[in-house]
Amino acid sequence: MALAITANLFQAMFSSFLWLMSILFSANHRNWVYGARHLLLLCHVLICCILVFTVCGVGLGLYAKFAGYWPEVGITLAFLLLVVGYGMWSTAELAANEIPLEYYHFPLWFKLGLMPSPLLRKGARQHIRTMAEKRAKDLKSRAWKEKSLGSSATSFLSSTTTQRSSSSRNSIGYLLRKAANSIDRGNVDVSKYEERLADAPS
Repeated sequence: MALAITANLFQAMFSSFLWLMSILFSANHRNWVYGARHLLLLCHVLICCILVFTVCGVGLGLYAKFAGYWPEVGITLAFLLLVVGYGMWSTAELAANEIPLEYYHFPLWFKLGLMPSPLLRKGARQHIRTMAEKRAKDLKSRAWKEKSLGSSATSFLSSTTTQRSSSSRNSIGYLLRKAANSIDRGNVDVSKYEERLADAPS
């Protein structure tokens, strides 16, 4: 239990650091999660340590408390194993079904030590592999889509900047763009409205 308390304290400390830094800096860094992966890994390892140490500590404590009262020892330890076993089984199934790509790339020692249930069935192993491949394709297509959208947005902003710089501050185009920005429609092309107003009879 001393080891569990130590891991819990430091996990809370490092998680607090990560939380505060995320609030302060994540908005300015698109790859913040990737940059914080080492600290996230440490917090995850500490959580796993808390689980293992707590289970061992509670089990030893129950045995020491009820030593000699073997029916009580059997009941309490059976309940402990039931709660922990069902919880770990549910967690493993959740990871295998919802994040199959991440689960597929977990270290083997980690999967066998804490999340072994999906590996015990041949059908489940094949399902994880199939879903992992599908998720990898989805992430790849999303990455290409976001990259293309980013390029389009950059091109649009550069063209808009060029248009604004070419117009004088008292022109019709400048007034139209200023009005569009004031109603949060700055991405609208106002050139056609500018042409209509310029061609309108005075």
